[in-house]
Amino acid sequence: MKTSQKSDEPFDDESYLYIAKKAGLSFEEMQMMDMGQVMDYITEYVNSETKQSEDKPKANKANQAMFDSF
Repeated sequence: MKTSQKSDEPFDDESYLYIAKKAGLSFEEMQMMDMGQVMDYITEYVNSETKQSEDKPKANKANQAMFDSF
């Protein structure tokens, strides 16, 4: 399990808008929500993306035997 890392970078308006757009929210949807709701949505988005990436099988590095059988 990965732990959260502390960052010294400030979380400014541009970061907030960028992450919300990356999570798929439109500006209209963000206007209908308060900041806490948007942050909850972003948290759910990040958790679902992290889970999907962990579920994908890891690629194996091909060795000579694999190349020979190909």
